Amino acid sequence: MADDHIAAPVDAEGPSGTRRAIASNTTLKRLFSTTIFLLSLGLFLALPFALSAGAVFFRPLFASIVIMLLLLPLTDGLTKLGIPNPVSSFLAVLVFLLILALGFLIILQPALELAQRFPDITNILQERLVDIRQFTASISQMGGGIFLPPSAKPAAGKWFSGQARP
Repeated sequence: MADDHIAAPVDAEGPSGTRRAIASNTTLKRLFSTTIFLLSLGLFLALPFALSAGAVFFRPLFASIVIMLLLLPLTDGLTKLGIPNPVSSFLAVLVFLLILALGFLIILQPALELAQRFPDITNILQERLVDIRQFTASISQMGGGIFLPPSAKPAAGKWFSGQARP
């Protein structure tokens, strides 16, 4: 590529002019490279903010592209069978909606059962929480002065029984 470099004026002074032209050319290349790097860095840092601000636009666009890519093989297959393109597109969308409804039903069935069992589950959890509280209370009573020196155990006993104030 002949125009890879940026042309700089050459002085008519001979070798020293050539050196200045090369130095100027190198400086211009470095300046250009630094500018490109800083612009790329700014774009990289601003991209998440731009995408989050444009989420209202990009999410439906991305979803429609994904759905189109999922339905395209089915539509092509129906068209190869001799079904007209609008009818095969309609059938592909209908199949997609049926699969979507089936997926919701598969998820909704256990969710409804869980919602019906929710009061029983909360009662079981409350009973277990009471058991855990009793267990931790018994541990704290047993280990009231385990890690204290023998001279501090009488004071610790008062402390854990609630008789002493801090």
